[in-house]
Amino acid sequence: MATTTEAARSKCWSDLPEEIKLDILTMVLSYSYPVIYSKFRWSILPILMTCKDFERIGLEVFYKSNTIKVKGLEYAQAKDLFHCLTGITRQPVLPPVSTRPWIRSLNLKLKLEFDFASRELVHDSKDLHLLRRFASGELGFTGLQCVKLSLFLGALKFAPTHLSRLRADLRSLGVRIPAAKVQLEFKASVSKTPDPSLQALLREELGCQM
Repeated sequence: MATTTEAARSKCWSDLPEEIKLDILTMVLSYSYPVIYSKFRWSILPILMTCKDFERIGLEVFYKSNTIKVKGLEYAQAKDLFHCLTGITRQPVLPPVSTRPWIRSLNLKLKLEFDFASRELVHDSKDLHLLRRFASGELGFTGLQCVKLSLFLGALKFAPTHLSRLRADLRSLGVRIPAAKVQLEFKASVSKTPDPSLQALLREELGCQM
């Protein structure tokens, strides 16, 4: 009896139009907050294993309907309580290459390093390298519509001469976010705020919206 019931349910599902299937899976697999691929892949696995059709379209639905969060290495060191308590560094986990074209919304969390004396951007920063690869299209996020860039900047103050050099530096690096809608948020140390002039420059040069 159970086998007959399961077969009937499977037939009912297979008879649904593709648009209805997508709507149902979107409701099941969508979250109201940014998700980290490495944490949620095991949560959605039981759903994807329900039937072959879920497996076929479920993963694409998951990536298309959620904001995927990626933390850079230096950002994690600065903000991650786990790292502060243990000294163990978690490596940034990017979604599999095959899934990146499906992603429509991305929350990229990075730390930009500046030389204390000259205020110049530190070029060998791992997070800056990740940002440059992302902006160049090397990472394969070809379907992005919205990017939220969260930058940990510290609380250094920047004089006009510093900002002028930084602007030229950013333009020479060619770092501009490839998405129609780009939002930028800034973080600093506890109870401190990043230099407003630096915030304004980064908004302009990275292609971000207010």
